[in-house]
Amino acid sequence: MTEGTTRPAPPPLIHRNPECPLCCDETSGDGTCFWCAYCGATWPVTGDGDGEWSDVDAARCTSVIRPFVEYDPVKYQGIAGTRYRCYLDAGHDGKHTHPDHVYGWTAADACVADEAA
Repeated sequence: MTEGTTRPAPPPLIHRNPECPLCCDETSGDGTCFWCAYCGATWPVTGDGDGEWSDVDAARCTSVIRPFVEYDPVKYQGIAGTRYRCYLDAGHDGKHTHPDHVYGWTAADACVADEAA
């Protein structure tokens, strides 16, 4: 090969912390646990098992979204009544979130119920 025609090696991989399963932001970690500052949750550094809430006594947010409420209830009877209640603390800032709902929501979004049933 002639000078200047060889490619340099790819740079090293960038190791990242896992994503928060609630809001999908990258978690922080210190070697003993991972945490999401937005959601107020922590997980074991092993990644095994459920997480814990930073404030275990906080009341749960009552916001509920019904993303399929406008679908034909006969044709989509399996999903038309689906409801997702926010997992975060009551009175939190920012978007509401639920691990089974792929995006967050606000009170201004269509299909938002006023409170949890």
